[in-house]
Amino acid sequence: MKKINTEFLIAGLIVLFIFVFLIFYGIFKKDDSEFTRGNDLNPEDSFTFFGVGPNTTYSGNLRDDLRRVLGSDSIATWTTINLEIISPGFIQNHFPQIHQLNLRLNQNATRRIEHNTTRLTYRYVPDRITAFNYVELLFSNYSQKPLYCKIRAKDEASNILEMLKTKHGEPEKIDWGRPEEYSLFWKSHGDLLVFSKTLDKIGNPTFRIMTYYVSNIEELIEQEEKERRTQEKDAKNALRRVF
Repeated sequence: MKKINTEFLIAGLIVLFIFVFLIFYGIFKKDDSEFTRGNDLNPEDSFTFFGVGPNTTYSGNLRDDLRRVLGSDSIATWTTINLEIISPGFIQNHFPQIHQLNLRLNQNATRRIEHNTTRLTYRYVPDRITAFNYVELLFSNYSQKPLYCKIRAKDEASNILEMLKTKHGEPEKIDWGRPEEYSLFWKSHGDLLVFSKTLDKIGNPTFRIMTYYVSNIEELIEQEEKERRTQEKDAKNALRRVF
C-alpha cells in the first residue's frame, strides 16, 4: 500500500510539473511574440526597397543581392550625410523633425563632417529590371541598419506611385511649386517616405523617392554624441596631465 501511495505521489508531482511548465511556456511564448511584433516590423507595414527595410542589416551577402538586381555599385565609407530633399529649406518647412536631425548631423557648418557609415550607390540601373536611374542606400556602421534610401526615377514612376498607394494607402500631399510639382508622403512606425515630382529647366518631369528610417538615424546620432563626449573628456584629462 505504501508503495502504491508513493507511485501516486510521484505521478502527481510529474503532472503538476508538466502543468506548471505549460503555464509558464504559454506566458513567455506570448511575451516573446509581442516583443517580436514590436521590433521586427511586418514587411507589409514598413517601408522596404528590394528587401531592405528598417531592421535589415548590411552584409556582403546583401550587397551581392542588390548588385544582382541594381547592377554594379560604388561603395564609400565615412561619408557626409545630408537629409535635405528638393531644395534647401524644404525639410525645415515641411518635416521639422527631419530638419532637426539634419542639424544634429551637421553641427559644424564650417567643416566637412564625416560619419561612420557605408554608402552604396547605383548609377547605371538596368532598364530591363527597374524604372529607377539612381539609387543610394546609406547604412550605419554601428547598427548595420539603413539610415535612408534615395531614389531618382524615370517617367514610369506613375506605376511606382500606384504601387505605393496600394501598399501604404493614400498619402498626404504638399503643393510647394508649380501646379505639376508636388510631394506625397507616408508615415509608418515613425519612419517617413516622400515621393516628389519636380520639373527640370525645360519642363521634363523628374521623380524622387526618399525613405527616412528615423529611429536608425536617431540611434546613429546618439552613438556619435556619446563618442564625442568621451573624446572631449579624454582630451581634458590629457590636458590636465600636461600642466
